[in-house]
Amino acid sequence: MELQDKNLQNQNSNANIGERNSNKELIIVTGSSGMIGSALIHKLAEKYQVVGFDQDGI
Repeated sequence: MELQDKNLQNQNSNANIGERNSNKELIIVTGSSGMIGSALIHKLAEKYQVVGFDQDGI
């Protein structure tokens, strides 16, 4: 019983990380660390849940 309570507590505490349960639509942006991508993410984040992807250094 104690383990169940701890698991439930962990689920509740993680619910707000990155607004996973947000009602906002999800937008995925590639190249998010560039000048255009970062500006786009900041603007889109006002209305949408945004996830950015970048390629590891070339």
